[in-house]
Amino acid sequence: METYRNLFFLAFTTLTLVIFGCDPTGSNGDDDDGDDDVVGEWAMVDAGLYFTCGVRTDGTIDCPVITDQGGPGDVPTGSDFKEVVVGQDDMCALDNDGHVECWTRTGHSEWPLPSPDGEFIHIAIGVYAGCGIDLDGHISCWSEEGNEMYTFLPAEDEYRDITVMRGQCACGINTEGRIRCGGTDESPEGDFIQFDSGEGNLCGVKTDGEVVCWPEDPENVFQGALDPPGGVFINVTTGAYHSCGIREDGSAECWGRDEEGQSSPPSASFRDISGGRYHTVGITTEGELEMWGDPEAH
Repeated sequence: METYRNLFFLAFTTLTLVIFGCDPTGSNGDDDDGDDDVVGEWAMVDAGLYFTCGVRTDGTIDCPVITDQGGPGDVPTGSDFKEVVVGQDDMCALDNDGHVECWTRTGHSEWPLPSPDGEFIHIAIGVYAGCGIDLDGHISCWSEEGNEMYTFLPAEDEYRDITVMRGQCACGINTEGRIRCGGTDESPEGDFIQFDSGEGNLCGVKTDGEVVCWPEDPENVFQGALDPPGGVFINVTTGAYHSCGIREDGSAECWGRDEEGQSSPPSASFRDISGGRYHTVGITTEGELEMWGDPEAH
């Protein structure tokens, strides 16, 4: 989930994204194995700036967290969806046939994000653009008019996870476990199984369960969101100034800012987690949705 609210943060993040080869004028990558045996009410969830949307176990899309910035628009009404991703103003959903449908929030129709052609196995969304992994493992992207993607990932690589930074920058985990970001040869060292991007910050889970966040933050602009605790994690998510992860026992642990309670998860066992700007949502192992923090905070 990405947006900018002050000039100092924008200036720092501009430098951050240039370091990673991403243009700052421009989400949440989850490693979804397509498990058909999920239990409970919710299958997956994604937190954005204004909304949190998820896919229920019956294949329908619902947006249970809505702020005062307008409704989530014309949410698709089908019952064959397996993934939904939420950006700032736009949302995209992936159905079981691999087709993607995108739409925009109520009151924001000047530059809607179009729906792409082709078939995909996984999608991600930023502010102005979306990207997906196709059936061959390659990444293709689409964008709003006037905000074309131009930081492409190496075409020869095959990928199994993807995230879209603010604007026109995609990062992916290839089938060898290495992270690649469009427009640069630099990437964090190690083999990764899953990662997520926030407002210029990224965190990833390595094959040994260690969480690594980057870039380096000597001025503490991200206020602790890039300083993960030790130990083993199986999943990680990044918000604006906080990050959270799921440990091997299913417990959630967060780090970074917590003024709205966004880093204070409840005592529960989770199988999915997603960080918004000032709130976090998670799906318990029983399939129930939990939220902490304040999605109305700005």
